[in-house]
Amino acid sequence: MSDLVDLYFGWTQKNPGPLQVSFFTDPLQSDQPMHTSGMSQGNSNDVLDHVHLNGSRFDENRYFRSAMRCIVESSEGWNPYHLLIWGKNARGVFRVLCYEAGRTIHRMDSFSDGYKFPIRWINDCTDDPSIKIRRLLLICETAETCFESKRTSLQLSLQTKNQTIRHNLLVIEGSTRANKIHFSCTQLSEPLLPSRVEKVTLRIFKNNRWKPRRMYLFGLDTVSGRPNGISTLLACDHWSGGSVSKTETDIQGYWQPELQV
Repeated sequence: MSDLVDLYFGWTQKNPGPLQVSFFTDPLQSDQPMHTSGMSQGNSNDVLDHVHLNGSRFDENRYFRSAMRCIVESSEGWNPYHLLIWGKNARGVFRVLCYEAGRTIHRMDSFSDGYKFPIRWINDCTDDPSIKIRRLLLICETAETCFESKRTSLQLSLQTKNQTIRHNLLVIEGSTRANKIHFSCTQLSEPLLPSRVEKVTLRIFKNNRWKPRRMYLFGLDTVSGRPNGISTLLACDHWSGGSVSKTETDIQGYWQPELQV
């Protein structure tokens, strides 16, 4: 493990409303949050925040196997499907730090200073060649769209030596605005070893074009619930390619197992 220079906070929830989430690191028990995220009434229910640490570094070893704290301030409650925190070190290697799923916090009228709960650390398995991926979790942001149809699907193809595995990860609406954050989780029909993937491509259908601004794909080692471990499969802070279309777009350069060999 090494010091991280960038941190990422991603979460999705039902029924968005006025909400503020503050993240704290333990065991410091500091009163100053390391990051505060939020949304106003009626905003998208998907959030992806990137925090550059501006010269300071987050020491994984110092916080490893302790817990982060989260303080939620909302009168409407909070029910995140996925809450994921990950980081990147100076060499550009990504590490998953914390993950929670299915946490339900009901109306908080009685909590004057917010509702507090721990966010548990998760095993980062990006460097583990034996991890078997059973679910894919995609988090991405739209830069621009050009659609002839009302909606289309984003398809990911994973090519191994013996087969090509295709999954429609995300349905994108033709009216999708720039800066919209997307979360999508899909179960694989059979376990996948990321180290066996030789080529990765993206495509969308019909005469449509979609261009991401940033994109992250994670592999989870369980078919449901909170996984035992997570592997970073694809990581792109700044999409440098063109638009994704019905012609397959090779994204091998963003595929983390390839980069970290």
